[in-house]
Amino acid sequence: MTARNGEDAFVVDSSGTVIPGKIPLFIPLLILFLLPTIPQNILFAQTDPRMESVGILMGLEKAESAGARERLAQAAVSAGIYWSRQSFEWRVAETAPHAYDWAHFDTAMEVAERFGIQVLGLITTTPFGHAPASEEELDRFAHFVRSVVERYRDRVHFWEIWNEPNLGMFWGPGVDPLAYAAALRVGYGAAKEADPSCRVLGMCTLGMDTYFIRKVLESPAAPPFDILSVHPYRDLREIDLCNDRPDITMREDMRVLRNLLREFGRDVPIWFTEMGRNTSLATEGEGISLAAQAAYTVKMHVMAAMTGVEKLFQYELYAPPAAADNKEYHYGILHSDYSPKPAYEALRTMTAKLADLRYEGSVLAEDSFARGYLFGNDERVVLVLWAVKDQAEILLPVDSKSVAVTDLEGRQRTVTTPDGVLAVELTESPIFVEGFNRKAVRELCELSVALPWRQCRIREWSSVECAVGNSSAEFARWSLRGRMCDGGRVNVSPDHGYLESGKAETVALSIRPGSRTKPGDSAKLDLILSLTNDRMESRMVRKMVHIPVDPGWLICGPFPNPGPEGSRPTSVVPTDTGLFIDHLADAGGEAVIEPVEGQSHPGALGENPMATWKPHPLDQRGFIDFRHSFGVRRNATAYAYRVIHSPDERFVRMRIGSDDGIRIWLNHREVFQKHVHREAHIHQDEVIVPLKKGRNPCLIKVDQGGWGWGAYVQIEEIEPDGR
Repeated sequence: MTARNGEDAFVVDSSGTVIPGKIPLFIPLLILFLLPTIPQNILFAQTDPRMESVGILMGLEKAESAGARERLAQAAVSAGIYWSRQSFEWRVAETAPHAYDWAHFDTAMEVAERFGIQVLGLITTTPFGHAPASEEELDRFAHFVRSVVERYRDRVHFWEIWNEPNLGMFWGPGVDPLAYAAALRVGYGAAKEADPSCRVLGMCTLGMDTYFIRKVLESPAAPPFDILSVHPYRDLREIDLCNDRPDITMREDMRVLRNLLREFGRDVPIWFTEMGRNTSLATEGEGISLAAQAAYTVKMHVMAAMTGVEKLFQYELYAPPAAADNKEYHYGILHSDYSPKPAYEALRTMTAKLADLRYEGSVLAEDSFARGYLFGNDERVVLVLWAVKDQAEILLPVDSKSVAVTDLEGRQRTVTTPDGVLAVELTESPIFVEGFNRKAVRELCELSVALPWRQCRIREWSSVECAVGNSSAEFARWSLRGRMCDGGRVNVSPDHGYLESGKAETVALSIRPGSRTKPGDSAKLDLILSLTNDRMESRMVRKMVHIPVDPGWLICGPFPNPGPEGSRPTSVVPTDTGLFIDHLADAGGEAVIEPVEGQSHPGALGENPMATWKPHPLDQRGFIDFRHSFGVRRNATAYAYRVIHSPDERFVRMRIGSDDGIRIWLNHREVFQKHVHREAHIHQDEVIVPLKKGRNPCLIKVDQGGWGWGAYVQIEEIEPDGR
């Protein structure tokens, strides 16, 4: 198999061996996606079978008419979706304390039952303007939970307690993990009283908020729950661009989450009860194109399946017409006239192809320029493929004369495979491949690598997980050896063993990058797996993995981010001013300092008035996550510092993303400033900056309003044509 992106390439032969190579630069093709006009009275054709791991927010309880509810239900089941996450809002149902009007919900439930749609009930909102806190309010909440579960116990068997309580907008007047813990405990008990067989979902956080979840689990009255729910939204740019590794980051995030649950004895299933991307045209709407939304939809479902998520609910099926700058009304996979977006067709194609299949493994190294994931059951197998960025050519050993290739719109074509090898140009839009020899492709999944959340560091040992498998029908002996290509060291434990047919074993790797790798680079790990049966027949799988090396950021904070100065009109900038206060003045100031680990400054927030510089490993997306280090903060600022090493004088592109505002100094000169309130994504801004030969000190400062907090600052080479 060969894959390429630009001039970088790798080749995998029929045994799975990776061989470096050079392929001429592929000229990107411009593909125009033309969405045809579809009549408002479109009829959705019924499809089968259903895919039980996929759900969606249908909005049956919010539809404006009986006809709208019918259309939404028909659209969902036509796409093979038979699960709906439906809100049962306390404030809507309650007419007086302990008195309820159920007509609104009865109508939605009647439609769901008629179409065979199973419902996840979301119990949320409050009739008194803030989350339940007092004993009296908790008693009223318990009464509502008992009442709604009792009324619908024959039709709803899964109940979720609240929506995103780690956000102040949903859990007013402010985020309070202990208060949510009390509400979850009360809600769980009330639901089980009404229906002992029901299952209760807890946490329901925006993002995989391990800080909030830990606080809930640490509470004196830690609440029970049967399933943990999270909303791990990811920007499309955080999936495939900038050499990001979503399969690894998603898997690593899930590993951290599961380890946290096990720490507290809560080894429960995990559901993603919201996941989606919007197609808003607003400048700060984080919107993506219709085609990108379609690709995103399939990729996130594939990655969720890969990490063992039991169920994923797409956000959302439909949203009413709204202005282009309102991002909340553009997550739907149906247009406002109920005609399908490309994402709807992609979801329908995916459910048809992957229904009843389980994830079996990755056929490519996790950091390659293409992705390849194998799904199967006892009767059939499907391979899902896409390019990480732009295009990638692969040569895949399939051991068949031809294969069937289906795109996201459901169009199928037959591709001949001379010598049993599939040659295909991939784009960022996933395709589904069928008709290959399962054994030939399954063997490529026998060696997989999971990279750590924390990047490895120069001259330090780091842990990497590896899995070896035996897909053959025979007992096999295995051995694994590794080599660091930069002169570093790698230890494999165990490095050999025995595997029964269809079994896998986890292997612990310890790596230490060599001196030829610099901070911010990638260390190359070459792994070779050998499998030998009793007849002394051997097979070999070889993969090269690029492991990111920590660039060496130090962080310091948190410092205050106060209200507006009298001299700075609030109409010009956001209402905080900490971005323009020099908290490092005691050491010469922001434009002068070159801090070292352990150096401290006065004026910090919290109990300790001194803020100390300390190392901060990036996550796999290259994000400087201040919230991870400093916890939930409001109205705060913090700094990060590193030295960028350059072999010569040159200009580079600095790609920037921040939550919220950011200032950057390079070689003691301010090169970028943006005072804004926003979510952080990998490439929101950029600036061309000069690097000197040798050391280039870089200081960044980020301010914070609430919740997410951090920055992306990445250096990218400028190609000769200036791109």
